[in-house]
Amino acid sequence: MNPGPDAPELPVVSTKLDEPALEPEITIAQAAQIKQVSTRTIRRWIAQGFLPAYRVGPTLVRIKRCDLDRLGFRIPAADC
Repeated sequence: MNPGPDAPELPVVSTKLDEPALEPEITIAQAAQIKQVSTRTIRRWIAQGFLPAYRVGPTLVRIKRCDLDRLGFRIPAADC
């Protein structure tokens, strides 16, 4: 069935790996790319409890994008 000419257009969702913000759950590699750190750092943050992660299978680990966004970087205090 074709929508009429007055039907609103649906948004186009990109599936590119460089746009993981559209995905609610991302891989460790995508998280590392977003935070500009290594995958080992992401795994360390998970092990230390700084970043929650979820096992999806025997080897697959996923991170919720909102959890990654909540993870900030501490700025060192300036000596006054």
